[in-house]
Amino acid sequence: MDIKDNAPLDLKPGDTARVSARVHRLKRSRKMVFVYLALRGELVKTVYTDGLCEKSVSLLDEGMFIRADIRAAAEIKADNGIELRLEDFEILSSPSAAYPISISDAGYNHSLETTIENKPLTLRHPQISAVYKIQSQILGAFEDLMRANDFTRIVTPMISEYSEKPSFEIDYYGKKAYLPYSPQLYMTAATASLDRTYCVSPSFLAKKYNSSRHLAEFTSLSFQLGYIKTIDSVIGMLTSFLKAAAKFGSNINIPDEIPIYGFGDALKILGKDNQPDLDPTDIKRLCAREKERSGSDFVCVTGFPPDKRPFYAEDFSGFDIYLNGWKISSGSKNIYNYKAQLEKAARLGIDPAQYTAYFDALKYGIMPYGGCTTGLERLTAALLRLDNVKYAALFTRDLHHIKP
Repeated sequence: MDIKDNAPLDLKPGDTARVSARVHRLKRSRKMVFVYLALRGELVKTVYTDGLCEKSVSLLDEGMFIRADIRAAAEIKADNGIELRLEDFEILSSPSAAYPISISDAGYNHSLETTIENKPLTLRHPQISAVYKIQSQILGAFEDLMRANDFTRIVTPMISEYSEKPSFEIDYYGKKAYLPYSPQLYMTAATASLDRTYCVSPSFLAKKYNSSRHLAEFTSLSFQLGYIKTIDSVIGMLTSFLKAAAKFGSNINIPDEIPIYGFGDALKILGKDNQPDLDPTDIKRLCAREKERSGSDFVCVTGFPPDKRPFYAEDFSGFDIYLNGWKISSGSKNIYNYKAQLEKAARLGIDPAQYTAYFDALKYGIMPYGGCTTGLERLTAALLRLDNVKYAALFTRDLHHIKP
């Protein structure tokens, strides 16, 4: 049996397989050598013994990529009663330099900074790569839900005429342009035609944050839903996604309906008043209180004052969803009346000429609609109970990192 696609091994005694894999670890005992092979981020333990394999195990080293012949044999002491024996191997490639740090230990104990700076190497540890396998499943759950509900995936530009939030400015053929924070404004034009749209896109935020929650570049999972009456339609669709994503988390409890509080009620619960938003400490306290009250790891707050909401959001229609003390999603029912949007823009000092794609969509008419955005890295970190969002970024871009 030749497993060309390196599927996880599921062999019965007497079965053989040929696999292509990386040598992750060599563990020697008196009578044998355990050769741990990495296949798609999973570790497979094989056993080398003299006489069974014609080639010497001394030829193998961590980091080599090999093609190996394996035979399954019954063994009471082995995992699941089956021992995988290394019968032959062919070396495909070898490292040109020694690893600067060890990544072969069973437990992972490197610091966040070491993990980031050496990511092409630390990514080879199963504990690190597992995060991105789960993240892939979360992303798949989002796309599956969108397609099942007749949303059209669109691809919005990464070079933008507008700067919705502090954005990275670039030179575009002598003109000022930006790396956008959100695809939402471009999605509006598409939603006017397609009714339901979604987007998976890089997003950028040029604030000098140095916290465990912020990245300069992250991934937005965004959707917009046309013909809505209230924001409940958006929250309902988002809840369906979060229920699917929660299955990949670490003991995450999400009820059929996420507990929802008005902004004023949330402030009363926290013993606060006269503030336009919730700060990170407020969010943690609110999540801890809801976990104790109902057991839910999720909580939603609606009706935020317009001061901290996007200019295109209907006043007091904005909502946030929190998970384990993280803000993971934000959304709103959006202004769809062109005149009303022009009046609000004038009140806020916004020039419509800076947002032509968005204002043109409203000028030529659009249905009542709303949408939301979820940060993929934040959602991953919250679901897996990681203490820093940078562990959920494949290659971190923040205040201090632009490489590797």
